[in-house]
Amino acid sequence: MKLAALLGVLVGCASAQQPQPSGSAAERSHEAKAMHRDRADRLAHGNPPTYACGDTVLADQTTSGGERLDLAMPCFDVTDETAIHQRVGADPAPLPHDGQLAANLAETELHSCHGIPEHEREHSPFAHRRSIAEVAPRRDGVAITFKPVAGLTAAWLERDIQCHQARFTALGQPAGYLPDDPTLVIGAHVTVTEIDHRLVVVVETPDADAAQLALQRARDLVAPAAAAK
Repeated sequence: MKLAALLGVLVGCASAQQPQPSGSAAERSHEAKAMHRDRADRLAHGNPPTYACGDTVLADQTTSGGERLDLAMPCFDVTDETAIHQRVGADPAPLPHDGQLAANLAETELHSCHGIPEHEREHSPFAHRRSIAEVAPRRDGVAITFKPVAGLTAAWLERDIQCHQARFTALGQPAGYLPDDPTLVIGAHVTVTEIDHRLVVVVETPDADAAQLALQRARDLVAPAAAAK
């Protein structure tokens, strides 16, 4: 009963925190630009969004309709998170100038980024380089293996990747959007599976050029770590 009551509170809070798109495209565009200006201002002044891990035990044990609910925030390396925030603050993503693109981005974040905190939307999940164990080439792309991270599940990582892929599409697939992300290659299909307690992200691409781009981006993620050894 206590767990059911807690879930009711959590679901109620989540519903309250997820506004639904309303108004005209112009109004949504204005809201999107205001949101991104606020985000950029906080980054410029060194005020990062709140970063905290959720209740990982609850995330492991809670189910709904037989499916596990992912309520926790993954506990990524704090040093890595700080470095990422500083890097993003020094070079924030530009705002879309086109009103329709801004409106598309606002609606995308409402629908496709549910459950992904704001500070994780600022960067690719692959920006957590300390959490990447290895990169392996595939004939049609690349496989990227993550180290075990408390609270990080296949469902959460897949949702994070889908959020950025949706944002990438909403912005018109610009080459400069998170250019270090191997999943943001046009036509890429991504799956996330758990193997021996590690998460493996498989990026499948439609042609050899796209496969090479995804592979090179993935290798660049682990190159600094390899050089430091």
